[in-house]
Amino acid sequence: MDRLFTLAWRYAAGLVRAEQLPMEAAHLLAADVDSPALRDLAGCSGRESRYELVGLLKQALAESGTTLPHWETAERCHLHHLAGLLAAGHATSAEVAAPLWERPDIAHTGAEHEFLVAVGPKHHVAHIAAHDPAAHQAWESAMVAAAARLALTTPAEMDAIRARLRFSGDK
Repeated sequence: MDRLFTLAWRYAAGLVRAEQLPMEAAHLLAADVDSPALRDLAGCSGRESRYELVGLLKQALAESGTTLPHWETAERCHLHHLAGLLAAGHATSAEVAAPLWERPDIAHTGAEHEFLVAVGPKHHVAHIAAHDPAAHQAWESAMVAAAARLALTTPAEMDAIRARLRFSGDK
């Protein structure tokens, strides 16, 4: 997934605030992602109106041929990102589960649903962590396995998510 679209879904999912967009744009420019609107966004202070900052992000996305994803698409991207972190060993099961307990169930595919089922409800995981170390270990193993399967989502499948975004008119 390209870096500009990653910023877009992170913003749409509420992981990046509007006032953070200029710094994020500057990081993208430093990583050789460039467009006129992205340069304009990077030149902002972060104190501009949310409308202006998000407008520049949308313009940069349009210049790259995409749009700001709908919140549900953004949440699915976040789900895939977290699964990838867990599968690669860059995050623990608890670090991945915590933000998912606070978000809506947005699974569309079997692998997404399987991963969310493996995450399980917060109260159950807290109980087994405190009272049943073997069950907690089994939960972690099941979650890592489900994350690995979800992380196998091909670039073509992720492109299909983006293509549905383009044709659905999500703004």
